[in-house]
Amino acid sequence: MNIGETKILAILGLLMVITATIFDMPILFGILYLTWAIQDLQSGYAFILEDVSRDANPILYYITCSIWLLGGLYVLAEPLIIKLMYLFYYL
Repeated sequence: MNIGETKILAILGLLMVITATIFDMPILFGILYLTWAIQDLQSGYAFILEDVSRDANPILYYITCSIWLLGGLYVLAEPLIIKLMYLFYYL
């Protein structure tokens, strides 16, 4: 193993997944989903069990990016949505 090839962001991502799972912190998954969506949009490639190229499969590519983006936004906004629903229900 060459130390120069260490993937710091990949290691950080794995630590985030482990932390989010152990401590029940879905906000970390939301951050990961948004990060994946942004990286996929920048690179033109998405990964969902296999590589999906924007040029070769544009519909599947944009569906995948949209799901990452909307999933991330939902996971981050869900606590606020629940609080607002609770507030309006008891008014």
